[in-house]
Amino acid sequence: MWWDIIKSKWMGQMSEGKKELLEHKPKVKIDIPKMSYPDGSKEVKEVIKIMKEKPVPKDIMSRHDKDSDQVLFDIVDAKKSDYEDFTKDLNSYVMREKVKYARKRPNEVSDIVESKTETDDTPAFPSGHATLVYGLEKMLADKYPEKKKELKETAEMLALARVQLGSHYPSDIKAGKKLGYLIAKKYLED
Repeated sequence: MWWDIIKSKWMGQMSEGKKELLEHKPKVKIDIPKMSYPDGSKEVKEVIKIMKEKPVPKDIMSRHDKDSDQVLFDIVDAKKSDYEDFTKDLNSYVMREKVKYARKRPNEVSDIVESKTETDDTPAFPSGHATLVYGLEKMLADKYPEKKKELKETAEMLALARVQLGSHYPSDIKAGKKLGYLIAKKYLED
């Protein structure tokens, strides 16, 4: 399987940092259940509808690719560096899932969808941004329960932005949420 991944187009366009995440050994061992997604050519209609009806808020658009997770840290006034190991593990697990499933992005299955982000150098499923923001939402809400509602609403807005930007399908977001929560839960138990 790894040989097929290495030969794939994704490895050729993936940033070195993302390639390194595939080799990273997470601090917490998690057995990830098998996930699935619907056919992209069918789900792309939903992407187009969301892109037309719900444009990305400008304040999120300007920060989204670079530091969407920082928005969550700002809510609770926490330091990103305090969660470095956790976020690296989240990103490592999601990268492995992405290359395992190798799902094409919406703009690869539709001439109508144009991605408005520069972070599409990996497969679509599950969404890395969604995994990150939902995992952080759960971790931060555990430490800052008074901010739970705001963290949840913000994570949902940030995750949906990936569909609004034409970068993901709704099922990628759903899987990212499931994965982020799973990893955060395991971290909180340990």
